[in-house]
Amino acid sequence: MSQEKLDAGISLAYQCDFCTKEVLDLQKIAEVGSVQILYPRHPVIEASALVIPKRHIELVEDMTEEEMADILKAVRMLKKTFGGVYGSTGFNLFANSGVVSGQHIPHVHFHFFGRSAAETINPFRILNDSESYKKRPIVTPEELQARVGAIRLAL
Repeated sequence: MSQEKLDAGISLAYQCDFCTKEVLDLQKIAEVGSVQILYPRHPVIEASALVIPKRHIELVEDMTEEEMADILKAVRMLKKTFGGVYGSTGFNLFANSGVVSGQHIPHVHFHFFGRSAAETINPFRILNDSESYKKRPIVTPEELQARVGAIRLAL
C-alpha cells in the first residue's frame, strides 16, 4: 500500500464514526475475533445490529479472509441471540461497498436485521421510502444501553 493510501486511511479512520471511542463505548455489544457487533444509533428496526471489522477499512473487497470468517461467526451468534431477544426466525444481512452502492459511512459494515413472521415492520419498506428512512428516531443513550445490555445478556 502506498504511503498516500496509508495516510488517507489513517485520516479517514479519525473521521469515522465507527472508529471513535465514544461510539464503541455506547454501541458495542460484543467482539468476535477481528470484528465487533454494534447496535445502531438510528436503527431501521429494533432487531438490528451492525457487524464491522475492528480495523478501519472502507470496502468489503479489501477485507481479509479472517475478517470475513469472523463476520460469519458474528452472524451465527446474532441469529441465535435475536431468536431469544426478538423472536427472530430469519435474518437479512447486507453491506454496501462504495459510495455508488449507497455506502454512507467509510467503514465496512454489515447490516443485520432479525426477521420473523410476526414482525410489524418490514425494514426494506423503510429503506426504500426516503421519508420513512429520514424519520427514523434516534435511540437515546439510555435506551441504547438497555438494548445493548439485553443483547449482551442473551449472548
